[in-house]
Amino acid sequence: MMVRRRAPGGGRKPAGDFSGNSAALTMRITTATRESLEAACKKSGRSLGQEAQTRLDWSFAEDRKRRLDDRRRHVRVLSEAISLVTEYIERATGKWWCDDAFTGTAVRFGIERLLLQYAPKDDPQLPPNVKTATAEQRTTFTVDGSPADVGATQAAHVIAWIESSPHPDDMAVGRQVGVVPDEWETRWRLFRDLNPARWLLLDETTERISARESQCQSAWHRP
Repeated sequence: MMVRRRAPGGGRKPAGDFSGNSAALTMRITTATRESLEAACKKSGRSLGQEAQTRLDWSFAEDRKRRLDDRRRHVRVLSEAISLVTEYIERATGKWWCDDAFTGTAVRFGIERLLLQYAPKDDPQLPPNVKTATAEQRTTFTVDGSPADVGATQAAHVIAWIESSPHPDDMAVGRQVGVVPDEWETRWRLFRDLNPARWLLLDETTERISARESQCQSAWHRP
């Protein structure tokens, strides 16, 4: 009697994002954990194995993110300290830094005072990256590579990146077809929120964006 063999690609398709699973993992878990997994499966539509693997994969991704965050802890704590200084100054003036010139200037001096306290106080030495930069790389650091020039140039790069944010209409179309990169969302959020005048732009375009999204939705689902 001939033994039937499964055709390549045959069999039940995985009910989830993971395919090609060939390694087995046998373990005992608590009843509560099993019930939580089963409840999650009903909500996500994944199989039990796919749900467990999704959550394991997410935990490893969080570990990787945490290690990266640890390497950049100095940036995170500086951001937190700047936020606190800004909040204290706004509380003292009763104004927001982004719509009051006095408060904005006070925040600028407050951040400078913060860095004077916690940044190294040695005489600035030219870092190797700046010292050995090629002529082409000098466009990144400016000609002389002084701290003021390096800081101003890098800030100018960030400003240009923010100011080149995609138009809200393009964002609306992209969301409908699922092709809006996280970078676009970040740039638009910064562009919108860093200047109160952008709120006016947002208000003026909200109705038009909603109409455009509705049109795109209709066109996307049209047979």
